[in-house]
Amino acid sequence: MKIDRVTLYHLRMSLCTPFETSFGRIHERECILLAVRAEGLTGYGECVADRDPGYAYETVGTAWHILRDFLVPAVMGQELTGPADFQARAARVRGHNMAKAGLELALWDLAGQRAGRSLRDLLGGARERVEVGVSVGIQPSPDALAETVDGYLAQATVASKSRSSRATTSSRPGPSVARSPTSASRWTPTRPTRWSPRGRRPRRTRCCRWMT
Repeated sequence: MKIDRVTLYHLRMSLCTPFETSFGRIHERECILLAVRAEGLTGYGECVADRDPGYAYETVGTAWHILRDFLVPAVMGQELTGPADFQARAARVRGHNMAKAGLELALWDLAGQRAGRSLRDLLGGARERVEVGVSVGIQPSPDALAETVDGYLAQATVASKSRSSRATTSSRPGPSVARSPTSASRWTPTRPTRWSPRGRRPRRTRCCRWMT
């Protein structure tokens, strides 16, 4: 397939409530969405890098630079046999796997549309459904943490990853659920927060487009 057009969208989405880990508190979630067009089809991908380099060295800024100046030019106007072809072309760029994954996801989407198959089938998946969960930010106390998790369980969330500034657990009874406490690599003083997956409409801060 020949890549006809690639568009990058830098989005900023306000969270309903702040989300806090040991790396700090955020009020907005930034990301890069990619739209790749080929043969009349459009595939979409997302680069999940954060705004700041606390959790990983990649940021929205570095990913934008790597995509704009290196990865997109490597595929723009080129004939690709599939996502594996992109991996070979991107090998000369060291690291920056989040940036690479964003573009590769869009190519997998295109591959599935061309073949009339789901991404699960293309990757050899066997399950009809997969478990999903929510990451809960630092809470002021174990009881507050348990209450927040219970709220998500009431929304049929089947797994949760809880963050705390102290190694604490709650004995509050509840339905069977996979819980995974994490400190995000370090501990800090307790600061209350809560995150909601229902954010506001994202704002587009910049856009970059290539066309043949």
